[in-house]
Amino acid sequence: MRTRAAEHAGYLHVARRIYGDGVVSPATELVIDGFTRSASTFAVVAFQLAQPAPVRVGHHIHAPSQIIEAVRRDVPVLLTVRPPEDTVLSLVVREPYVTLAQGITAYARFHAKLSDHLAGMVVADFAEVTTHLDRSIERVNARFGTAFTPFRPTPESTAECFELIEMRARRPPWRPAIRDFLSGVISRAELERAAAAYPGGLAAVPEHRAQRPSAYKEARKDELRSAYHAPALARLRERADAIYARFAAAS
Repeated sequence: MRTRAAEHAGYLHVARRIYGDGVVSPATELVIDGFTRSASTFAVVAFQLAQPAPVRVGHHIHAPSQIIEAVRRDVPVLLTVRPPEDTVLSLVVREPYVTLAQGITAYARFHAKLSDHLAGMVVADFAEVTTHLDRSIERVNARFGTAFTPFRPTPESTAECFELIEMRARRPPWRPAIRDFLSGVISRAELERAAAAYPGGLAAVPEHRAQRPSAYKEARKDELRSAYHAPALARLRERADAIYARFAAAS
């Protein structure tokens, strides 16, 4: 129901009550979003860590309506995409109440809704986002005439990204400050001050919900792979693959 509602512009009114400044608005300077499990979290975190000053970013809504509204407003968009098999398997590992059929259907519907708006966005494939996000940001700058600072992937900068991603997943008391930092409402220094106000340990993130690569998640995806390729899902897979091919060609 949520994925269907997220296709419509009216969903953004609801989303603003939940996600606040993460939803596109007149103040938004860039939208970084995509279907869930497509590395949009890494892209947003890495982008903001690279900027010398906060940039107002719409993010983490995973709703076609957010991206379409940004295109309508002429707001720059970086859409992250990932092959359907890897995306859906990752989704079902993280959210086991979702069936493979539901995941494939939602994936295809999300991207089909955006197909007519490709000219208004920059598409970045999972591989580029996770290894060369600098190239993605450079393409955004070239396409929209912006001057965002590209994230330079080094072992140190990448580790810093995953540290903040892990902290966000642990839902600390200062999680609203993390959201505000990713939305460009507060600076990195303000985020660090918010975190420093809450010393103490935090609960570990369950492996199936960790937003980073892990041997556990890869093993679980391998266990589900044969079910993903079951003959009963062939028509759904074919549609998802065909839609992804169009986006991959634009990336």
